[in-house]
Amino acid sequence: QLLHGTTEQTMLARGYSALAHQQWADGKSEAAFATLQQGELWLTQMQIVAPAAHAWLAAQRVRFHLWQNDLSAALHWEQETHPVGETLLSYLQQLMRTRIRLAQSVGEPQASFLPEATDILAPLLTTAEVKGWGSHVIEILMLQALIEQAQGKRAAAQTTLTRALTLAEPEGYLRLFVDEGEPMRLMIDACRLQILDARQRTYLDKLLSAFAETSIASETSVADKSSQP
Repeated sequence: QLLHGTTEQTMLARGYSALAHQQWADGKSEAAFATLQQGELWLTQMQIVAPAAHAWLAAQRVRFHLWQNDLSAALHWEQETHPVGETLLSYLQQLMRTRIRLAQSVGEPQASFLPEATDILAPLLTTAEVKGWGSHVIEILMLQALIEQAQGKRAAAQTTLTRALTLAEPEGYLRLFVDEGEPMRLMIDACRLQILDARQRTYLDKLLSAFAETSIASETSVADKSSQP
């Protein structure tokens, strides 16, 4: 509500995206999509010319489509999107492209999707480090670890993930990892066995507990929907 009074359109779009993300985390997928739609409608009704804001909302919608295994919708978005420059929006769009490649590789593991994803991430990591985008550095490393794991490079994946976890632990990031689902949980579980530092092990325990809580919330949401007339 406070953001409705701002002239910073991209910030408004990020606000709608954050709210939608929270709703999705609560198992309210329909509400999450509706919130993104409300953001689009608000910008239109206010006659605000904000292509970057619309693009931000569209990129967030792609994340939801991928969580629903709707690869066709994600690919349609990619065909219509052309990231430009080194902005946060371009960064977000490139990360969506990386996640699309990961999704594509599940069905076609022998294709070139994973190397393509690595090529996308390499310059993003450099940009994020130079600009001091701490959480984004963690996210890129996390995705790179998933790519390496999918390529069968388990040692490299564990090294990359350990770096991401080391950066994440002081800030207590949880959802950043939980959103990546079961493949990430399995990697963190394996990583925990190799961690000797008590503080880091405590952090990993919190992360694994967050995965369990998310799984329970998801099952509850599905059960509630199935009981509806």
